[in-house]
Amino acid sequence: MTTTKCSLQSVEYRSPHLLTRYLLTRYLLTQWSGVSHFVAVAGAFLGACLLVGCQPDRPADRAPTSLPTQGRSVEAADGAADGAADGAADGAAVPAQQAVGLSEKQRGLLQRVTAAGGRFDGDGDVAPTMIDLASDRVFADDGLVRSLAEFPELRRLRLAVANTTPDAFRALESLTQLTELYLQGAPLTDQDLIRIVKAIPTLERLTLRRLNGITDAVLPALAHCPRLKTLALIEMNEVSGATLSEIKSVESLRALDLRNCGKLAGDDFHHLMQLDQLVELKLGGPAINDDVLSLVAQHPSIRSLTVEDAEVSGECLQRLVAEPAFAARLRTLSLARCFGISDEALSALDQFPQLESLALRNIFVTGAFLAPLREMKPQPAPLKTLIVTRGFLTDDAIAGLPDLFPQLIRLDLRGNAGITDASLAVFDQLTALRELHLEETGVSDPTTQ
Repeated sequence: MTTTKCSLQSVEYRSPHLLTRYLLTRYLLTQWSGVSHFVAVAGAFLGACLLVGCQPDRPADRAPTSLPTQGRSVEAADGAADGAADGAADGAAVPAQQAVGLSEKQRGLLQRVTAAGGRFDGDGDVAPTMIDLASDRVFADDGLVRSLAEFPELRRLRLAVANTTPDAFRALESLTQLTELYLQGAPLTDQDLIRIVKAIPTLERLTLRRLNGITDAVLPALAHCPRLKTLALIEMNEVSGATLSEIKSVESLRALDLRNCGKLAGDDFHHLMQLDQLVELKLGGPAINDDVLSLVAQHPSIRSLTVEDAEVSGECLQRLVAEPAFAARLRTLSLARCFGISDEALSALDQFPQLESLALRNIFVTGAFLAPLREMKPQPAPLKTLIVTRGFLTDDAIAGLPDLFPQLIRLDLRGNAGITDASLAVFDQLTALRELHLEETGVSDPTTQ
Protein backbone atom coordinates (compact mmCIF):
# COMPACT_ATOMS: atom_id res chain seq x y z
CA MET A 1 0.00 0.00 0.00
CA THR A 2 1.37 3.37 -0.95
CA THR A 3 1.06 6.46 1.20
CA THR A 4 0.31 9.76 -0.44
CA LYS A 5 2.22 12.74 1.02
CA CYS A 6 0.56 16.10 0.91
CA SER A 7 1.21 19.63 2.06
CA LEU A 8 -1.31 21.63 4.05
CA GLN A 9 0.55 24.92 4.12
CA SER A 10 -2.55 26.79 2.95
CA VAL A 11 -4.89 25.17 5.46
CA GLU A 12 -5.65 27.50 8.34
CA TYR A 13 -7.65 25.16 10.58
CA ARG A 14 -6.02 21.92 11.70
CA SER A 15 -9.05 19.65 11.18
CA PRO A 16 -8.72 15.86 10.80
CA HIS A 17 -12.07 15.91 8.98
CA LEU A 18 -10.74 18.34 6.40
CA LEU A 19 -7.66 16.15 5.99
CA THR A 20 -9.95 13.14 5.37
CA ARG A 21 -11.83 15.01 2.67
CA TYR A 22 -8.57 16.11 1.04
CA LEU A 23 -7.05 12.61 0.94
CA LEU A 24 -10.26 11.00 -0.24
CA THR A 25 -10.52 13.44 -3.12
CA ARG A 26 -6.90 12.93 -4.16
CA TYR A 27 -7.30 9.16 -4.03
CA LEU A 28 -10.42 9.11 -6.17
CA LEU A 29 -8.93 11.47 -8.73
CA THR A 30 -5.84 9.26 -9.10
CA GLN A 31 -7.83 6.04 -9.37
CA TRP A 32 -10.37 7.20 -11.91
CA SER A 33 -9.97 8.87 -15.22
CA GLY A 34 -12.20 10.14 -17.93
CA VAL A 35 -15.13 12.37 -18.03
CA SER A 36 -17.50 9.49 -17.41
CA HIS A 37 -16.16 8.92 -14.00
CA PHE A 38 -16.30 12.56 -12.91
CA VAL A 39 -19.80 12.20 -11.63
CA ALA A 40 -18.73 9.24 -9.49
CA VAL A 41 -15.86 11.25 -8.11
CA ALA A 42 -18.10 14.17 -7.28
CA GLY A 43 -20.63 11.86 -5.73
CA ALA A 44 -18.00 10.16 -3.59
CA PHE A 45 -16.72 13.51 -2.43
CA LEU A 46 -20.18 14.74 -1.49
CA GLY A 47 -20.86 11.51 0.30
CA ALA A 48 -17.70 11.88 2.33
CA CYS A 49 -18.72 15.38 3.28
CA LEU A 50 -22.09 14.16 4.47
CA LEU A 51 -20.49 11.35 6.49
CA VAL A 52 -17.80 13.34 8.26
CA GLY A 53 -19.42 16.77 8.27
CA CYS A 54 -18.07 20.05 7.04
CA GLN A 55 -17.44 21.87 10.34
CA PRO A 56 -13.90 22.21 11.65
CA ASP A 57 -13.30 20.67 15.06
CA ARG A 58 -11.73 23.87 16.44
CA PRO A 59 -14.19 25.89 18.49
CA ALA A 60 -14.98 29.26 16.97
CA ASP A 61 -13.55 31.14 19.92
CA ARG A 62 -10.09 29.56 19.63
CA ALA A 63 -7.62 31.47 17.55
CA PRO A 64 -6.00 29.77 14.56
CA THR A 65 -2.61 28.24 15.28
CA SER A 66 0.42 29.35 13.29
CA LEU A 67 1.39 27.17 10.37
CA PRO A 68 3.85 24.29 10.92
CA THR A 69 7.42 25.35 10.31
CA GLN A 70 9.44 23.82 7.55
CA GLY A 71 11.08 20.57 8.58
CA ARG A 72 8.44 19.68 11.20
CA SER A 73 5.67 17.24 10.51
CA VAL A 74 2.08 18.37 10.63
CA GLU A 75 1.46 15.98 13.52
CA ALA A 76 4.33 17.36 15.58
CA ALA A 77 3.22 20.94 15.06
CA ASP A 78 -0.35 20.10 15.96
CA GLY A 79 0.68 18.30 19.11
CA ALA A 80 2.77 21.18 20.37
CA ALA A 81 0.04 23.71 19.66
CA ASP A 82 -2.69 21.61 21.25
CA GLY A 83 -0.58 21.06 24.33
CA ALA A 84 -0.02 24.78 24.76
CA ALA A 85 -3.70 25.56 24.23
CA ASP A 86 -4.80 22.90 26.68
CA GLY A 87 -2.35 24.12 29.28
CA ALA A 88 -3.72 27.63 29.10
CA ALA A 89 -7.28 26.39 29.23
CA ASP A 90 -6.53 24.32 32.31
CA GLY A 91 -5.20 27.33 34.16
CA ALA A 92 -1.50 26.69 33.67
CA ALA A 93 0.86 29.11 35.37
CA VAL A 94 1.38 32.44 33.60
CA PRO A 95 4.44 34.64 34.30
CA ALA A 96 3.62 37.08 37.09
CA GLN A 97 4.49 40.16 35.03
CA GLN A 98 2.00 39.17 32.32
CA ALA A 99 -0.70 38.55 34.90
CA VAL A 100 -0.83 42.21 35.99
CA GLY A 101 -2.27 44.10 33.04
CA LEU A 102 -2.92 47.81 32.86
CA SER A 103 -6.27 49.53 32.88
CA GLU A 104 -6.96 52.34 30.46
CA LYS A 105 -6.68 54.78 33.36
CA GLN A 106 -3.25 53.45 34.27
CA ARG A 107 -2.09 53.68 30.67
CA GLY A 108 -3.16 57.30 30.55
CA LEU A 109 -1.31 58.05 33.77
CA LEU A 110 1.89 56.49 32.45
CA GLN A 111 1.58 58.69 29.38
CA ARG A 112 1.45 61.67 31.75
CA VAL A 113 4.61 60.43 33.48
CA THR A 114 6.37 60.28 30.12
CA ALA A 115 5.04 63.70 29.10
CA ALA A 116 6.44 65.18 32.31
CA GLY A 117 9.89 63.80 31.43
CA GLY A 118 9.70 60.90 33.86
CA ARG A 119 10.34 57.24 33.24
CA PHE A 120 9.16 53.85 34.46
CA ASP A 121 10.23 50.25 34.09
CA GLY A 122 8.50 47.68 31.91
CA ASP A 123 7.07 48.05 28.41
CA GLY A 124 3.92 49.96 29.26
CA ASP A 125 1.72 46.87 29.05
CA VAL A 126 2.21 45.67 32.62
CA ALA A 127 2.09 47.48 35.92
CA PRO A 128 5.43 49.21 36.61
CA THR A 129 7.44 48.54 39.76
CA MET A 130 9.51 51.73 39.39
CA ILE A 131 8.54 55.31 38.56
CA ASP A 132 11.17 58.07 38.41
CA LEU A 133 9.92 61.65 38.46
CA ALA A 134 13.07 63.21 39.89
CA SER A 135 15.77 62.90 37.24
CA ASP A 136 16.95 65.51 34.76
CA ARG A 137 15.03 68.42 36.27
CA VAL A 138 11.71 66.58 36.18
CA PHE A 139 8.97 67.80 38.51
CA ALA A 140 5.58 66.27 39.27
CA ASP A 141 2.50 68.41 39.85
CA ASP A 142 -0.33 67.89 42.31
CA GLY A 143 -2.43 65.73 39.99
CA LEU A 144 0.42 63.44 39.07
CA VAL A 145 1.30 62.87 42.73
CA ARG A 146 -2.31 61.94 43.53
CA SER A 147 -2.42 59.50 40.62
CA LEU A 148 0.38 57.36 42.08
CA ALA A 149 -2.22 55.58 44.22
CA GLU A 150 -3.24 53.78 41.00
CA PHE A 151 0.02 51.79 41.09
CA PRO A 152 0.00 49.80 44.36
CA GLU A 153 2.63 47.38 42.96
CA LEU A 154 5.34 50.05 42.99
CA ARG A 155 8.60 49.09 44.67
CA ARG A 156 10.68 52.18 43.85
CA LEU A 157 9.49 55.78 43.62
CA ARG A 158 11.57 58.92 42.98
CA LEU A 159 9.58 62.14 43.26
CA ALA A 160 10.60 65.78 42.86
CA VAL A 161 7.65 68.14 42.98
CA ALA A 162 6.52 71.68 42.22
CA ASN A 163 3.17 73.37 42.89
CA THR A 164 1.86 70.59 45.10
CA THR A 165 -0.17 70.49 48.30
CA PRO A 166 0.47 68.29 51.35
CA ASP A 167 -2.85 66.53 50.85
CA ALA A 168 -1.70 65.10 47.50
CA PHE A 169 0.92 63.02 49.29
CA ARG A 170 -1.73 60.98 51.08
CA ALA A 171 -1.60 58.85 47.93
CA LEU A 172 1.81 57.56 49.02
CA GLU A 173 0.28 55.92 52.08
CA SER A 174 -1.32 53.32 49.80
CA LEU A 175 2.03 52.28 48.30
CA THR A 176 2.66 49.74 51.02
CA GLN A 177 5.13 47.65 48.99
CA LEU A 178 7.71 50.40 48.41
CA THR A 179 11.31 49.54 49.21
CA GLU A 180 12.77 52.84 47.93
CA LEU A 181 11.35 56.36 48.30
CA TYR A 182 12.99 59.62 47.17
CA LEU A 183 11.22 62.90 47.99
CA GLN A 184 12.51 66.30 46.89
CA GLY A 185 10.88 69.64 47.56
CA ALA A 186 7.70 68.18 49.03
CA PRO A 187 5.69 70.65 51.20
CA LEU A 188 5.30 68.15 54.03
CA THR A 189 5.13 68.65 57.78
CA ASP A 190 6.54 66.24 60.33
CA GLN A 191 3.11 64.66 60.83
CA ASP A 192 2.62 64.21 57.07
CA LEU A 193 5.91 62.36 56.70
CA ILE A 194 5.36 60.30 59.85
CA ARG A 195 2.07 59.00 58.41
CA ILE A 196 3.78 58.03 55.16
CA VAL A 197 6.69 56.28 56.88
CA LYS A 198 4.42 54.34 59.22
CA ALA A 199 2.31 53.17 56.27
CA ILE A 200 5.36 51.71 54.44
CA PRO A 201 7.22 49.37 56.82
CA THR A 202 8.92 47.73 53.81
CA LEU A 203 11.18 50.74 53.15
CA GLU A 204 14.85 49.89 52.71
CA ARG A 205 16.03 53.19 51.23
CA LEU A 206 14.69 56.66 52.13
CA THR A 207 16.00 59.92 50.64
CA LEU A 208 14.69 63.31 51.77
CA ARG A 209 15.97 66.38 49.96
CA ARG A 210 15.03 70.01 50.57
CA LEU A 211 11.98 69.23 52.71
CA ASN A 212 12.04 72.46 54.65
CA GLY A 213 9.08 71.56 56.85
CA ILE A 214 10.75 68.46 58.28
CA THR A 215 12.58 68.61 61.62
CA ASP A 216 14.30 66.23 64.02
CA ALA A 217 10.84 65.18 65.28
CA VAL A 218 10.33 62.82 62.36
CA LEU A 219 13.32 60.58 63.15
CA PRO A 220 11.68 58.39 65.84
CA ALA A 221 9.14 57.25 63.21
CA LEU A 222 11.95 55.46 61.36
CA ALA A 223 11.75 52.77 64.01
CA HIS A 224 8.65 51.61 62.09
CA CYS A 225 10.92 50.67 59.16
CA PRO A 226 12.83 47.64 60.45
CA ARG A 227 14.40 47.00 57.00
CA LEU A 228 15.77 50.52 56.48
CA LYS A 229 19.37 50.23 55.29
CA THR A 230 19.99 53.59 53.62
CA LEU A 231 18.95 57.02 54.91
CA ALA A 232 19.81 60.21 53.02
CA LEU A 233 19.08 63.65 54.46
CA ILE A 234 20.31 66.13 51.85
CA GLU A 235 19.99 69.89 52.20
CA MET A 236 17.62 69.41 55.13
CA ASN A 237 18.07 72.72 56.91
CA GLU A 238 15.92 71.93 59.94
CA VAL A 239 17.83 68.76 60.81
CA SER A 240 20.29 69.19 63.70
CA GLY A 241 22.59 67.11 65.87
CA ALA A 242 19.54 65.69 67.66
CA THR A 243 18.86 63.71 64.50
CA LEU A 244 22.17 61.89 64.80
CA SER A 245 21.41 60.86 68.34
CA GLU A 246 18.02 59.48 67.24
CA ILE A 247 19.32 57.58 64.22
CA LYS A 248 21.11 55.10 66.45
CA SER A 249 17.74 53.43 67.12
CA VAL A 250 17.60 52.29 63.48
CA GLU A 251 19.64 49.14 63.94
CA SER A 252 19.36 48.02 60.31
CA LEU A 253 20.99 51.21 58.97
CA ARG A 254 24.14 50.65 56.90
CA ALA A 255 24.46 53.84 54.81
CA LEU A 256 23.96 57.46 55.93
CA ASP A 257 24.02 60.63 53.81
CA LEU A 258 24.15 64.00 55.62
CA ARG A 259 25.29 66.34 52.88
CA ASN A 260 24.66 70.05 53.32
CA CYS A 261 22.36 69.98 56.33
CA GLY A 262 22.80 73.57 57.47
CA LYS A 263 22.15 73.11 61.20
CA LEU A 264 24.75 70.40 61.70
CA ALA A 265 27.89 71.59 63.49
CA GLY A 266 31.28 69.93 63.84
CA ASP A 267 30.62 68.70 67.38
CA ASP A 268 27.43 66.92 66.27
CA PHE A 269 29.41 64.32 64.37
CA HIS A 270 30.58 62.71 67.62
CA HIS A 271 27.24 60.90 67.50
CA LEU A 272 28.49 58.96 64.48
CA MET A 273 30.54 56.78 66.79
CA GLN A 274 27.28 55.36 68.18
CA LEU A 275 26.34 54.11 64.70
CA ASP A 276 28.87 51.32 64.68
CA GLN A 277 26.93 49.36 62.02
CA LEU A 278 27.54 52.00 59.31
CA VAL A 279 29.64 50.97 56.31
CA GLU A 280 28.93 53.96 54.03
CA LEU A 281 28.97 57.67 54.96
CA LYS A 282 28.43 60.81 52.87
CA LEU A 283 29.18 64.25 54.33
CA GLY A 284 29.11 67.73 52.85
CA GLY A 285 28.94 71.41 53.65
CA PRO A 286 31.01 74.01 55.51
CA ALA A 287 30.69 72.18 58.83
CA ILE A 288 32.90 69.39 57.47
CA ASN A 289 36.55 70.09 58.22
CA ASP A 290 39.75 68.23 59.03
CA ASP A 291 38.64 67.61 62.62
CA VAL A 292 35.41 65.94 61.46
CA LEU A 293 37.41 63.64 59.19
CA SER A 294 39.60 62.71 62.15
CA LEU A 295 36.42 61.56 63.92
CA VAL A 296 35.32 59.61 60.85
CA ALA A 297 38.66 57.82 60.75
CA GLN A 298 38.02 56.49 64.26
CA HIS A 299 34.78 54.83 63.20
CA PRO A 300 35.04 51.03 63.47
CA SER A 301 33.32 49.91 60.26
CA ILE A 302 33.09 52.61 57.54
CA ARG A 303 34.41 51.35 54.20
CA SER A 304 33.01 54.00 51.85
CA LEU A 305 33.43 57.76 52.34
CA THR A 306 32.14 60.71 50.31
CA VAL A 307 33.09 64.32 51.15
CA GLU A 308 31.65 67.25 49.18
CA ASP A 309 31.76 71.06 49.43
CA ALA A 310 33.81 70.76 52.62
CA GLU A 311 36.15 73.18 54.36
CA VAL A 312 39.04 70.71 54.41
CA SER A 313 42.72 71.39 53.88
CA GLY A 314 45.47 69.49 52.14
CA GLU A 315 46.05 67.72 55.46
CA CYS A 316 42.65 65.99 55.45
CA LEU A 317 43.86 62.74 53.88
CA GLN A 318 46.66 62.57 56.41
CA ARG A 319 43.99 62.72 59.11
CA LEU A 320 42.34 59.67 57.55
CA VAL A 321 45.50 57.59 57.21
CA ALA A 322 46.47 58.46 60.79
CA GLU A 323 44.11 55.63 61.77
CA PRO A 324 45.72 52.53 60.20
CA ALA A 325 42.64 50.34 60.64
CA PHE A 326 40.47 52.83 58.75
CA ALA A 327 43.05 53.26 55.96
CA ALA A 328 43.37 49.51 55.55
CA ARG A 329 39.58 49.06 55.42
CA LEU A 330 38.58 51.87 53.02
CA ARG A 331 37.29 50.64 49.64
CA THR A 332 35.64 53.78 48.18
CA LEU A 333 36.71 57.43 48.43
CA SER A 334 34.87 60.27 46.68
CA LEU A 335 35.82 63.95 46.92
CA ALA A 336 33.97 66.80 45.20
CA ARG A 337 34.50 70.56 45.24
CA CYS A 338 36.94 70.38 48.14
CA PHE A 339 39.24 73.15 46.97
CA GLY A 340 41.83 72.70 49.69
CA ILE A 341 42.92 69.39 48.19
CA SER A 342 45.87 69.41 45.79
CA ASP A 343 48.05 66.93 43.92
CA GLU A 344 50.46 66.98 46.84
CA ALA A 345 47.73 66.06 49.32
CA LEU A 346 46.67 63.12 47.13
CA SER A 347 50.08 61.49 47.50
CA ALA A 348 48.63 59.93 50.66
CA LEU A 349 46.47 57.68 48.48
CA ASP A 350 49.19 55.02 48.49
CA GLN A 351 48.30 54.35 52.15
CA PHE A 352 44.85 52.99 51.23
CA PRO A 353 45.92 49.52 50.08
CA GLN A 354 42.39 48.18 49.43
CA LEU A 355 40.98 51.20 47.59
CA GLU A 356 38.84 50.05 44.65
CA SER A 357 37.04 53.27 43.70
CA LEU A 358 38.41 56.83 43.63
CA ALA A 359 36.38 59.84 42.48
CA LEU A 360 37.75 63.40 42.27
CA ARG A 361 35.08 65.74 40.90
CA ASN A 362 35.87 69.42 40.44
CA ILE A 363 39.14 69.06 42.35
CA PHE A 364 41.86 71.30 40.95
CA VAL A 365 44.50 68.66 40.22
CA THR A 366 46.83 68.16 37.28
CA GLY A 367 47.32 64.43 37.74
CA ALA A 368 50.82 64.94 39.11
CA PHE A 369 49.79 62.79 42.10
CA LEU A 370 49.78 59.70 39.86
CA ALA A 371 53.52 59.67 39.18
CA PRO A 372 54.70 59.22 42.80
CA LEU A 373 51.99 56.60 43.32
CA ARG A 374 53.52 54.53 40.54
CA GLU A 375 56.95 54.87 42.08
CA MET A 376 55.86 54.04 45.61
CA LYS A 377 53.60 51.10 44.81
CA PRO A 378 55.41 47.75 45.15
CA GLN A 379 52.60 46.17 43.11
CA PRO A 380 49.63 47.40 41.03
CA ALA A 381 46.78 48.93 43.03
CA PRO A 382 43.39 47.15 43.06
CA LEU A 383 41.57 50.25 41.77
CA LYS A 384 38.66 49.36 39.46
CA THR A 385 36.98 52.79 39.14
CA LEU A 386 38.79 56.08 38.58
CA ILE A 387 36.85 59.33 38.11
CA VAL A 388 38.72 62.62 37.69
CA THR A 389 36.38 65.20 36.15
CA ARG A 390 36.67 68.94 35.51
CA GLY A 391 40.36 68.93 36.35
CA PHE A 392 43.59 69.76 34.55
CA LEU A 393 44.86 66.31 33.58
CA THR A 394 47.12 65.92 30.55
CA ASP A 395 48.26 63.07 28.30
CA ASP A 396 51.55 62.86 30.17
CA ALA A 397 49.79 62.62 33.54
CA ILE A 398 47.77 59.54 32.61
CA ALA A 399 50.42 57.75 30.55
CA GLY A 400 51.23 55.38 33.43
CA LEU A 401 47.64 54.26 34.14
CA PRO A 402 48.04 50.76 32.61
CA ASP A 403 50.92 49.97 34.97
CA LEU A 404 49.43 51.70 38.00
CA PHE A 405 45.81 50.48 37.72
CA PRO A 406 45.71 47.47 35.35
CA GLN A 407 42.36 46.31 36.79
CA LEU A 408 40.46 49.48 35.82
CA ILE A 409 36.93 48.73 34.65
CA ARG A 410 35.55 52.27 34.63
CA LEU A 411 37.45 55.44 33.71
CA ASP A 412 35.79 58.88 33.61
CA LEU A 413 37.93 61.84 32.53
CA ARG A 414 35.24 64.26 31.40
CA GLY A 415 36.13 67.94 31.34
CA ASN A 416 39.93 67.54 31.15
CA ALA A 417 40.83 69.48 28.00
CA GLY A 418 44.50 68.43 28.22
CA ILE A 419 43.67 64.84 27.27
CA THR A 420 43.90 64.34 23.50
CA ASP A 421 44.03 61.61 20.88
CA ALA A 422 47.59 60.91 22.05
CA SER A 423 46.09 59.05 25.01
CA LEU A 424 44.06 56.59 22.92
CA ALA A 425 46.94 54.12 22.93
CA VAL A 426 46.97 54.28 26.74
CA PHE A 427 43.29 53.37 26.91
CA ASP A 428 43.90 50.41 24.58
CA GLN A 429 46.36 49.02 27.11
CA LEU A 430 43.70 48.95 29.84
CA THR A 431 42.47 45.51 28.86
CA ALA A 432 39.86 45.23 31.64
CA LEU A 433 38.23 48.58 30.77
CA ARG A 434 34.48 48.39 30.13
CA GLU A 435 33.38 52.03 30.55
CA LEU A 436 35.23 55.12 29.31
CA HIS A 437 34.00 58.74 29.36
CA LEU A 438 35.93 61.39 27.41
CA GLU A 439 33.33 64.10 26.85
CA GLU A 440 34.62 67.69 26.95
CA THR A 441 38.23 66.58 26.50
CA GLY A 442 40.64 67.18 23.63
CA VAL A 443 39.88 63.77 22.10
CA SER A 444 38.63 64.35 18.55
CA ASP A 445 35.67 61.97 18.69
CA PRO A 446 34.93 60.97 22.28
CA THR A 447 31.57 59.39 21.36
CA THR A 448 33.30 56.46 19.64
CA GLN A 449 35.29 55.48 22.71
